[in-house]
Amino acid sequence: MGRDLHSYSSSLGRATLHISLIPKYRHRIFGYTRIKNVCERIFFEIADEYNFVIKEMGFDIDHVHLVVDVGPNYSASDIVKLLKGISSRKLFRIFPWLRERFFWGGHLWSGAYFFDSIGDVNYEVIHNYVRKQELNGNYQRTLMEFMPPILMGGSWHSIFFFYNQIVFCS
Repeated sequence: MGRDLHSYSSSLGRATLHISLIPKYRHRIFGYTRIKNVCERIFFEIADEYNFVIKEMGFDIDHVHLVVDVGPNYSASDIVKLLKGISSRKLFRIFPWLRERFFWGGHLWSGAYFFDSIGDVNYEVIHNYVRKQELNGNYQRTLMEFMPPILMGGSWHSIFFFYNQIVFCS
């Protein structure tokens, strides 16, 4: 994942989540290729309608993983509610036998879900950045100074931002 930040009306940043959803009773419904394909299409339609981006999606036989850019307007629970609620209604409408065979209680998804934030920096980098914030004359330290070196052109470099210009150091 690059250091791509998104500009919104009053903010700049990125909020990317890894989300995993499980069908109720962990039924293996995604072993049916048609159900998996329809569910995938429904998820992309939901993302398009509600203005968030699904960057990656992967199905196993009994769960689905998503990497989602949510922006500043949604929480993990908001995204999960949208995905679970709309997809279950549409899947039950398209495949009515699902309710009869697997989900007689009327709920397609388990109440539980997994989520985790994804970013370019780990906890230690952010921790050091916050702890060591200070002004030295006209120079303010930036997060990039605390980033691990990157490999460019076959050699390792540290990247610094100094007065809005990128400075590479070997």
